[in-house]
Order: sequence, then structure tokens, then C-alpha cells
Amino acid sequence: MLKWINEAEALPPIAQPVLFMCPRQAGEHWDVNVACILVDHEGVRPRPVKPGDQWPTDYRWARTYGGDLISLVTGNGWWALMNEITLPPGAEHRSQDIFGARQYWIAQPVPVFAPMKR
Repeated sequence: MLKWINEAEALPPIAQPVLFMCPRQAGEHWDVNVACILVDHEGVRPRPVKPGDQWPTDYRWARTYGGDLISLVTGNGWWALMNEITLPPGAEHRSQDIFGARQYWIAQPVPVFAPMKR
């Protein structure tokens, strides 16, 4: 079971990938991504933000490869640690630096596909 933490309660350490969920501005859907907190310069200490408070501009959520899709910390988002995701048998968490960006995924190194019996 994932433990979801609200941005108003706590934020993950800088650059630690987490599963991040935030509501869309319009509609009834949530965006779900692997994301991490990035800061603009040294000395910035990300702090939790309560919904309705002023949004910080010196740290944000980076939600894509290379960090080019960002989301502000608004107090409306939720995050969970990646290592709390229960994996199927044989699956494992993996990560690798690719072109200077840390990429995370869940791998299935052992074949588990069972062909249909005829």
C-alpha cells in the first residue's frame, strides 16, 4: 500500500524521484508522473506549501525526461516513494543516468510471459 503525502505536510529530498499526483486545473482527472523536486540555486530549501498559500518560484516539480515539464508546488499535489510500490514477482526497481538525467523504471529481468495453450 502506497503512503501518499500531501505537499502541505512534507516534500521529498531534492532530486529524489517519487510518484507524483496533482489535479488538473480543469476537469476531474489527476496527472500522475514520476517527478522530483528541483531548485534554482544552492541554498534553496524546499518547504511544504499549504493549499491557497503563495506558490514558491525557486523550487518546483520536474516531471519529464530532462526536467523540461515542470509543475509548481501548490499544496494540491500528493507524492509517494517509488520503493513503496508493490511489484509483481520477479520485477525490480532500476535506475540509470542517461544523458545526464536520472531515469527510473520497473524492470522484469526474468521472462514471465506464458503463451496460450492450444
